[in-house]
Amino acid sequence: MVDSQGSELPPDCLVYGRRMRSAGGLVIACLAVLAGGEVEAQKPGQVIELTPVGTPELREELFDSIIEMTRRREAWSPFKEEHMGYDPLTEMEALRSKIVNATTEEDLYYGLTLLSNARRDSHLYLTPVPDGLKGPSLPEVHAPIQVLPDYSDMHAPSFFVSGLDQKHLDASELPG
Repeated sequence: MVDSQGSELPPDCLVYGRRMRSAGGLVIACLAVLAGGEVEAQKPGQVIELTPVGTPELREELFDSIIEMTRRREAWSPFKEEHMGYDPLTEMEALRSKIVNATTEEDLYYGLTLLSNARRDSHLYLTPVPDGLKGPSLPEVHAPIQVLPDYSDMHAPSFFVSGLDQKHLDASELPG
């Protein structure tokens, strides 16, 4: 493949209308698109070291755009924030260096996870996308009990054990 001047392009080069051949390039492109704002052109002779997680500047733009989108969000819960004693934007801002200074895909993944969790909203979560950042591959674990809330007394709600995984309990080496 050649550019508009006829020069040969490397196989993983981003070309409009063509598919990139490396996942790292896809992450960089996603960071650039999500970051929004103005992207400066590379100056002649300037060397920009791209990593699988982009540049610190791209990650900072990504962080700023996430903060701005969160700030514009309409679904705030002043009641929850007041009673839990936290401000989500302040907690998110405290994570800036984790995102900007991420050097590996795992660092960036965990930084974005912390950023999402700082909102303390169980309705929000990270969803993996094909060829995107990959989280750790950990085995799924489950508690051998199921706990549910009991709202029969709205002034003093409580919890109760609603189910047991007897096979799991029988296989454990715990007493009882």
